[in-house]
Amino acid sequence: APAIASSQAKKRLATQGHQGLAPLSDAAAMLPKGARFLECEGTKSGEAWLLLPAADGAKTGGTLIVSDAFFNVTRDVTGLMGIGLRLLKTCPGLCIGQTFPWLSLADRARYRAWADDVFAREQPALLVPLHGEPAGAHGGVPLHERCRTLLRERL
Repeated sequence: APAIASSQAKKRLATQGHQGLAPLSDAAAMLPKGARFLECEGTKSGEAWLLLPAADGAKTGGTLIVSDAFFNVTRDVTGLMGIGLRLLKTCPGLCIGQTFPWLSLADRARYRAWADDVFAREQPALLVPLHGEPAGAHGGVPLHERCRTLLRERL
């Protein structure tokens, strides 16, 4: 499998000795029809998201696979692990972890505006985070609105 990375991540990974990284565009032909990578603006980590189209072909309502910003820990987490996750504001439920702004953002306002625009425009129905379980609408609030609220509250 080819090793691919966003342009920002390629710079960071090259300084760590990684070689032969291809741009995200090189993987476009391997994606399902209508799927595309989104390079997150305002990050220093080079986070990228993968947007999969809705199964019915609708312009909105697809699946968004994200990296480090979003958490959705829905199981009961106790003990030291639970204390740590709550202190870092990564649980319970759909959250933007406290470590993301500290470690991954170069320009908080730019990232927030970019991500808000993605959620408003694409209106994904499902979010698949690297950390936790998939998230969707909850309590009658569509996923994209939940995420936009989190962006405003946490960033």
